[in-house]
Amino acid sequence: MLLTTKIKLKLSEQDAMTLEFMQSKCRALYNWQVMQLRGGATWNLYEAKKSLHASKIYDPELKHVYGKLLQEVFFRLDKAMTAFFQRVKAGETAGFPRVRPRHCFFTLCYPASYLKIEGNTVILPTGGKGKKNKRYPNVRAHLTETPPQAFKEVAISRDGRGDYYASFVAERHEEAQQKGHVVAFDLGIKTLATGINEQGRMYHVGGFKG
Repeated sequence: MLLTTKIKLKLSEQDAMTLEFMQSKCRALYNWQVMQLRGGATWNLYEAKKSLHASKIYDPELKHVYGKLLQEVFFRLDKAMTAFFQRVKAGETAGFPRVRPRHCFFTLCYPASYLKIEGNTVILPTGGKGKKNKRYPNVRAHLTETPPQAFKEVAISRDGRGDYYASFVAERHEEAQQKGHVVAFDLGIKTLATGINEQGRMYHVGGFKG
C-alpha cells in the first residue's frame, strides 16, 4: 500500500515566489485544457501532450516551469477524465472536471528521480537549461522533519495559512498477520466487553457500576 509522509517546509521568500509562479502556470495550463474540453474538444492524452509545444510558443513563460510538472498536468487531467467517463458509464452524476480557482494552490508533483535531498534540504528543479536560461534558481526547501529514505514522488502543497508542505509518497509492504495475535471483542451491558482470541482464551473487561 502507499504511505504518505507530510512534512512542513521552510522557504526563503524567493523560493516561495518560485513555487507560486510554477503552480500558477501549471494551473493555467490545466484550466486551458478544461475549457477546451468544455468547448467541445475531445480528450486524448497523447494529443494533449503534443500540444505543450504550441502552448510554450503562446506563453513563453512556461519554459521557466520544470518540464515534469507540466507533463503531470496532462496526466492529472487524464485521471479526471477517466473518472468522469466511468461515472457516466455507471449512470452516476457525471461531474465534469472543473477549472481550478486562482486562490487554490495547484499541487506540484515531482518524481523522486528528478529531485535531490541533501540532509534535511530538498532541492526542487525549475525550468530552463543552464544558468543563462534559468530565470528561477532551483528551489532549496528546508524540511522540518527527516524525510523517508525510499519514496516514489513528492507533492508540494500550500495550506490556507500560507504554509508549504512536502508529501513523500512511498510504497509500504504489509506485514503478514501473525497467528495468535487477534482478539475479537463483543460489547455488553453488565460486562463492558468480552473477548476471545484464536486459541479460545477468554478476556473480560469489567462493566460500569451505577
